[in-house]
Amino acid sequence: PHSRDLVFGDVLLWGWARRAWAERRLEAAARSLTGSAAADEDRETLLRRVSSLIERRYPYTAGHSKRVAGHAERIASAMGLPREEVERIRIAALVHDIGKINIPRAILSKPSRLTDAEFAVVKRHPGDGAVMVEELGDPELAAIVRHHHERLDGRGYPDGLAGEDIPLGARIVAVADTF
Repeated sequence: PHSRDLVFGDVLLWGWARRAWAERRLEAAARSLTGSAAADEDRETLLRRVSSLIERRYPYTAGHSKRVAGHAERIASAMGLPREEVERIRIAALVHDIGKINIPRAILSKPSRLTDAEFAVVKRHPGDGAVMVEELGDPELAAIVRHHHERLDGRGYPDGLAGEDIPLGARIVAVADTF
């Protein structure tokens, strides 16, 4: 009669262990983004690793960053942007939510509506992510990450930019993220 409890308990324990392991790896990757290790590792490899770890930490977003990156790459290519710019947009889309590692899990996985204070914490993730990505020495990449939640009407965040003031890459990532 208690066999289900045992199996369920094992599954919960395994899930907890995987999350704990992923969080440790995510913290190490985040430290390497803000430290000198970022210069030692291929930029894209590091960003892919961090993106993967973020998705392991928050399994409900599984595949989200890869899908956004794929959509953003296709949009940028269809617009006829230079290959280098398409690649920058794809990489930015891959890590657009990297700043979420600073948001408490209780807020990100809250099943009910967020309070204004909780939403204010969530709204910090584009800026936090941009600070992390700035360490890679590509200000355009950091700007895309920072402004991917801006809106054409100026009611977005973190800076309330509007229209053409929003970097093109950030506008592309915003569309891909919404889709």
